[in-house]
Amino acid sequence: MQKLTDIGANFVNELSSRYGLSQDAVMHMLVAVNNGGCSMAQFNCPELGGSGQWMRGGMTMVGDMFNSGLKMTVDNLCNELANFLANNQVFPIIPAGTPAVVNGGQAI
Repeated sequence: MQKLTDIGANFVNELSSRYGLSQDAVMHMLVAVNNGGCSMAQFNCPELGGSGQWMRGGMTMVGDMFNSGLKMTVDNLCNELANFLANNQVFPIIPAGTPAVVNGGQAI
């Protein structure tokens, strides 16, 4: 799991409680929204209907395509995450010169 600042971890916990989702599902969407520059996300999370996409401004697709409640949940969650990411330091700043690490623990 990716590390978060204290404010980021608190926000993930709050959203998890408010939306009735696991912290892992909220974290998955946080990373997806962040990777999409806070304007789009591609995700594959079983708890959120499997694979799907979200785009700020109204386009939301989920694997369970006739579940409008799930679409609304994903849209609302992603909008909240995008707004929060735009205004808060959610991920710790990595000092310049720090080697990147991949899953096997090897520096690249």
